[in-house]
Amino acid sequence: SMESGALYVLDLFLYGEDASAYLGTPATSLSAAALVIYGVQSYEGTGKITPGTGIVMIYADAEFGKAVSGTDIIGGSVASEAKKMVFMIGDDVYVTEYSNSGNAVLVVPQIDGYSFVGWYKNPDQTEIFSANNHAVFGDIFESYGFIEVATFQVTFQYAEGVEYYVDGSLVSGPVYLSVGAHSFTVKVLDGYSGTPVAKTSGSVSVASGTLTVSGDGQITGVTGVTKDQPAAAGMSLTDILMIVLVIVVVILAIVVVMRLMRS
Repeated sequence: SMESGALYVLDLFLYGEDASAYLGTPATSLSAAALVIYGVQSYEGTGKITPGTGIVMIYADAEFGKAVSGTDIIGGSVASEAKKMVFMIGDDVYVTEYSNSGNAVLVVPQIDGYSFVGWYKNPDQTEIFSANNHAVFGDIFESYGFIEVATFQVTFQYAEGVEYYVDGSLVSGPVYLSVGAHSFTVKVLDGYSGTPVAKTSGSVSVASGTLTVSGDGQITGVTGVTKDQPAAAGMSLTDILMIVLVIVVVILAIVVVMRLMRS
């Protein structure tokens, strides 16, 4: 049974070469709670986990403890002949596997916001385990998992009069962004005015200058921005002087013509 991060085992023995038992819950974050395993006293003695030729998989950073209440629960254990392999992600234990022989199960962690790269023999990622390169009980005691921040495609569709900036960089069209929060600015270009409001679709959202990415999505456009209207046409000082000059020339021409007619 499982209760508040504690697992109570009466006796668990696996038969069969391919038999597996999964104890605990796979972590979906990088800060999984520890799993404490207790053995329940029975007629056969203390509760014990015996993998046999199968595999027992205990998730989270398992510890074998002693209950402080009740008279039936005492310290649990794993059969002494069982071989152990610990699968680490960073400094955290993701899963511990026990078996008497054979190959470990290369589980694929599902960590929120991350993509799993693989299980490696060494922390410097020099040798990866796979279906053709097994992690063998008795030969390998620790395996190192590596993850990377998940990225998603966010498409920034053209909107007249504005530019998009994410984390200080100009963006347009399809862009791959890591999961989580990013600073986001919509810049209004010269000749346009207003308060831009970005429209979104898919697994992205915008609020208070922050673009939050949880999957693929789009910035589909912007509202609240309009093109400035040109100022009403008026005459410049040069235009006025030219008109005055033309009038003066016309008056002089009329005077000249009138004098010629009198003579």
